[in-house]
Amino acid sequence: ATVARANDRGRRVATVEDYGGKYAAGPAAGDADAWTGAVPRGLEWMKPPDELAYATETAGIGGSIKAACGDFVVEELLDGEPDGVVHRGAYHHWLLLRRENLTTESCQRLLARAFGLDDFRDVGCCGRKDKVARATQWFSVPCYSPTLERVVDDAASLVPAPLEVLRAERCSRKLRRNGHAGNRFEVTVTDVEDVAAALEACARTAKALETLGVPNYFGAQRFGNGCRTAARGFRLLAALGAARGPERRRLKKRLANGFAESFAVAAFNAAVFNAYVGERLRDGTFAAFLDGDVCTRRNLAPGRRPASDDAFDAAALDADFAAGRCSYTGPLLGRALRSPDAGTAAAALEDRVLAPCGVARET
Repeated sequence: ATVARANDRGRRVATVEDYGGKYAAGPAAGDADAWTGAVPRGLEWMKPPDELAYATETAGIGGSIKAACGDFVVEELLDGEPDGVVHRGAYHHWLLLRRENLTTESCQRLLARAFGLDDFRDVGCCGRKDKVARATQWFSVPCYSPTLERVVDDAASLVPAPLEVLRAERCSRKLRRNGHAGNRFEVTVTDVEDVAAALEACARTAKALETLGVPNYFGAQRFGNGCRTAARGFRLLAALGAARGPERRRLKKRLANGFAESFAVAAFNAAVFNAYVGERLRDGTFAAFLDGDVCTRRNLAPGRRPASDDAFDAAALDADFAAGRCSYTGPLLGRALRSPDAGTAAAALEDRVLAPCGVARET
């Protein structure tokens, strides 16, 4: 299945038609709100993905995923090919690598050491992939090695085991986050007791999803045990909101440059989006547009559905939605992002979801 990610206007597609920082290293001694593995007090709205609403009512089939790395195969799909351009002797090596049981950061660190780079973040990538998986992913490394004090021509020869090189190309630019078109997954479910019944249940579910679309929740690997990572992101943002002067500048720098801090904030952002999609499932508005929804068409820039049908062909938009050619989007937090028009049904829904999250829609 092709899973839609955040679009270029900073909102995340809500359906897929194709199918606090004190918890950073565990609780402090005597902490009354010590970590128990559950969502912390005051953040009960923050649900792990397996507790969120489903679009269908088909019973689960049991079994296991990720019993072995080969049971979860993910292939990264580039948004265009490397251009092969060398500008004044400078370029980046783009390497398509296959790996198992390694995080994306681990791969970046292995490559940084092999190529003599000062910082693992000099190794570019489009995003993180699962650790317990057989992942095929692109990485970029600059052609010049500060440690080796030379331009590396044969990049594939420096790639260390257990990374397997599938392709090596040259490009004028570094790979950046979200610079890919998407990911292709092949997931094997093992230990299923009744395979025939499981296939029948899957067929019923797939048929329903062809009409409804799939809730495009962020996955469990982003949140940590009991949403621990997302809870830390909430506390970091709360601390930033309360800080002033030099302390605020220091926190902003941490959130921008700290790997763990930025990941925690992204996890909180994902939890807010998941809460929004779950609310639309609960209140019966998941399979239809609301007035004011910010919508997006396949492979086109997003456009807002106005509250008045005078300025927009609402019937045509509803037909496109039913046919899977477009979707509404959900809220992501950040500067200068689009949001539903004030006073519309979509804006009222976002306000209702964001209030318990401690987030104002205008932020």
